[in-house]
Amino acid sequence: MKDDVRKGLEIEKLVYRGDGLGHDGGQAVFVPRTAPGDIISWRPLREKKRYIQGRLVGITTPSSMRRIPTCPLFGRCGGCQWQHLDDGAQLFWKREIVKEILSKSLDIPEEKIKPARASPKPFQYRYRARLIWENNRLGFRQAGSHRLVPIT
Repeated sequence: MKDDVRKGLEIEKLVYRGDGLGHDGGQAVFVPRTAPGDIISWRPLREKKRYIQGRLVGITTPSSMRRIPTCPLFGRCGGCQWQHLDDGAQLFWKREIVKEILSKSLDIPEEKIKPARASPKPFQYRYRARLIWENNRLGFRQAGSHRLVPIT
């Protein structure tokens, strides 16, 4: 299954944690670092009864919502999931995700959920970071692992 590269998956929307959602043969497929409107090549990582967790292999047609991530570590460290999306897309999809969660779990009407607001300082605002010192190198953990992603 891990060598099985599949092509032509269209990302329909973003879901909790920022993964893109598409459908392959009627089965839900979740792929990190994708954007609605992307058409991608992907590889299945974990296949469950109701969904497949995939890994992005390539982007055949990029979404108009994409931008070049500011951080050179984006996609390697586990810190950010949204830097590949422009600011407007981030605000829109974050609200959509909150709306879906609150309306399904708490039955809160959609009109009660206010729009997300942009930060006046979208980068370099974090008040906490988990830095790792390992083998005389400083860095972050790679997404989904304990491997060190060195920083300067």
